[in-house]
Amino acid sequence: EGRCPSPKKKCTERFLDGIFRHARQRGWFRRRGNASIDATGLESRYISRYFLTRQDRRCKRIRPFIKLSAICHHETHLIAAVAVRQGPCNDAADFPEVLRQAGTRMNVNTFMGDAAYDAEPLHLQARADLDAKLTIVPINMRGHDTKPRTPHRRDMYEDFPHDDFGQRWQIESTFSQLKRLLEPHLRAHSNDGRFAEANLRVLTFNLMLLLLLPAKLFYGASSIVNRQSFSFRAR
Repeated sequence: EGRCPSPKKKCTERFLDGIFRHARQRGWFRRRGNASIDATGLESRYISRYFLTRQDRRCKRIRPFIKLSAICHHETHLIAAVAVRQGPCNDAADFPEVLRQAGTRMNVNTFMGDAAYDAEPLHLQARADLDAKLTIVPINMRGHDTKPRTPHRRDMYEDFPHDDFGQRWQIESTFSQLKRLLEPHLRAHSNDGRFAEANLRVLTFNLMLLLLLPAKLFYGASSIVNRQSFSFRAR
């Protein structure tokens, strides 16, 4: 319930397959990179949530938003997988689906997420689907003070790789670019329309990267994509 309808989802997956196939032909994945998972919200109306919260009389009229879960390839900022549902909901609700999608498009050295994704099944699925050598997710103690019993969570508890985890900001940067270039709110009026529009924005963002990134990709994603790189905005 609340998920993007299956036909639209399958269409999005076929387009993402084509985008990554084209990127691979251009030599963008000659070596393994890193990837992160996260979720963000897209407003269902053009009136910002901040404005509504400042208007005490209107706080109860805040509409549910659309939640977009994604996996981002750090070196290119391409979005490798996406799942859309109506929020609010737990960030980790869609991690099995997006990991399944991403596993058909790329392999990575390191996969990371924030504490909302702290679960042993995520470590296991990321290593299986993405062939990740290292998975990094901060421990969410959930009110307990005992050492985790499962092996990968115990590793995070005993020796967390802070330096490697510092690159998780790449997916935050990708979400920021997506919202600044293609707007943070949706224009459709029905849930089905909003689901479709959110998927189309992801596809559009990836196509913009394909169009504007250099054919020979140097690894420094933060300097490759910025607002000044694009000569147009979606209307």
